[in-house]
Amino acid sequence: MALGSGTTVKLVDGRHAVSGDCGSADLCPTVTYDSVGYGAVAAIKSTVAAVVLTYHSGGTAHWQYVYVFTVESGVPRLLAWLRTGSRAYQGLRGVSIAGGNLILEVNDPEWRQGDCCSAGTIAYRYRWAKGSFTAIGQPVFKTDPPSVDRAKAATPAELLQ
Repeated sequence: MALGSGTTVKLVDGRHAVSGDCGSADLCPTVTYDSVGYGAVAAIKSTVAAVVLTYHSGGTAHWQYVYVFTVESGVPRLLAWLRTGSRAYQGLRGVSIAGGNLILEVNDPEWRQGDCCSAGTIAYRYRWAKGSFTAIGQPVFKTDPPSVDRAKAATPAELLQ
């Protein structure tokens, strides 16, 4: 949901069903609460909260939304939001606040393993300046260590890791 859209969603027990006419609760589009992280962002006086919600399509695709808030005079204020990709295609691995910056880590589609997973990540770093977050530096690409020793792999599935 864009800033200023006026659209609100009420989560009950961390969930909101977008539509009730889809046959099964598992097939209904839903929004779920995933996490919140707190930290200090340079140039912002109060603590910042990064809240992660996931939109589940009712199929296999899902997208994470990161909302960044601060509290001013006891009132939360939305500073920014973003939507990540779905699953292996830049789906969210994590968001954190460190060194005065917002850090976003997503799956690297170049290292995807099917549509669901990736053996690589891309980390982006953002700085708060002039009322918005701006990407700084170059993205950092990492690959995950294999979960199976390929020299000892015995099955085709192990060889894929």
